[in-house]
Amino acid sequence: MKIVYSSLKSEFIKPLVRIHRKTFSDHFNSRLGNFYTKEYLKWLYKKNDFDSFIICAYDEESGEVIGYICGAKLGFQTQMNRDLLFPTIISFLTKPWLIFDKRFYLFLAPKFRTLIGKEEYSSIKEYESKLKQPIYSVISFGIDESYKSGMNLGFFILEDLYKKFFEELKKRNVGTVRATIRKNNENIIKYYSMKKWTLSPIEGDSQTIFFYKEIN
Repeated sequence: MKIVYSSLKSEFIKPLVRIHRKTFSDHFNSRLGNFYTKEYLKWLYKKNDFDSFIICAYDEESGEVIGYICGAKLGFQTQMNRDLLFPTIISFLTKPWLIFDKRFYLFLAPKFRTLIGKEEYSSIKEYESKLKQPIYSVISFGIDESYKSGMNLGFFILEDLYKKFFEELKKRNVGTVRATIRKNNENIIKYYSMKKWTLSPIEGDSQTIFFYKEIN
């Protein structure tokens, strides 16, 4: 095995869709299906005003995709939600039963706010204005489940993904990076705490908290 890292390639999209949906299986977005997730990943790779990017990990010998991490400048949600409106509608037309999912309205409210131009987490703006600028967001990351057991190879892959992620942020002269975490995600909260990220004193909503890391 020889793990290497690169930007998104077209042949990576299908396995990344699988990895992303498995990683975020408890999120409503993942229930929208493969088409929505594919367009989400493609949006992050395309050139836009928020300099979004994806870093992929894969085995150079087998060609197998192992994981990814992606980021963008804060404020990306409005444009992304607008650009992904069509795949969102298609997903609901092909899966109309999703409106009965109890998470549907939790999904809809922040999407609607950003579509009309409001900040998704406006309560945190004053706090963030005092941090080193610009601020980027860790949007999502995932590791193939087969690498999460045994010798905990998944942890080391995640460490390398974050190393490449921070290298990319330094190239862009980023001041601070933000991670938005669900309160019930105990493992990732422990990870950010262990890595000395700073927990914000302000919560995003009833389900989210924020961690920050200054870029040296």
